[in-house]
Amino acid sequence: MAQQKILLLVTLIGEILLKNGAETYRVEETVRKIGEAYEFVKTEVFALPTGIFISLEDKEGNSWTRIKRIKYQTTNLQKVSLINDLSRQITAKKINLDQAWLKLEAINETKSSYSSLTFYLAGGIGSLTFAYIVAGVGWELLPTFLGALLLQFWMRHSNINKFMAEVVGGIIAAVVGVSTKFLFPELDANSIILGIVILLVPGVAVTNAARDIIAGDSLSGIVRGMNALLTALAIALGVASILGVTILI
Repeated sequence: MAQQKILLLVTLIGEILLKNGAETYRVEETVRKIGEAYEFVKTEVFALPTGIFISLEDKEGNSWTRIKRIKYQTTNLQKVSLINDLSRQITAKKINLDQAWLKLEAINETKSSYSSLTFYLAGGIGSLTFAYIVAGVGWELLPTFLGALLLQFWMRHSNINKFMAEVVGGIIAAVVGVSTKFLFPELDANSIILGIVILLVPGVAVTNAARDIIAGDSLSGIVRGMNALLTALAIALGVASILGVTILI
């Protein structure tokens, strides 16, 4: 049935948006507009960072409902942008349902357009730039850059849960900073640690939490805020554990 296919379409659209860092209100608005474009008289959608609930009702009073659990989230604004373009084409009736499905599947399977080299260089340069702007350091920039590369490698290839991975990320940053201070006492360990851990700071999560709360999605905003708080706690635990051991030694 076409209605079932449309339901699957909007569910996958909502899932892709939530998994890749879109705000809750954007997800709900996108699904609602697509439902209206396919002439459903009522489109109800309730989105959270951990799941999405969608119900469609046609002119005859028949309804279709689907729930989708979201188990992980990342940040890929390229996919969010592609979904936005697709939704505009659907609402403008420039493509039919089959064409929309083909484009959606292509978006879902899209890999990052950036190479591994670009990924690592961007993180390393971002870390040393932040350290320079905040602390105005000199030779500390080199270990900051190398530490950022090591941290990115860990976060990209670790298979443990997100919280523990971030704890280890904080440990990596602190170990690089403390080790550099031990070998070169004239360098500032704090600036190095600060420059490396900035890669873990949940800036997008905090921004989306604030935007959700402002938009009236209090529950979603609280969930995102708690996730950001847990990330901050993980970073603090990792860094503090190494600094504490260093002080004891």
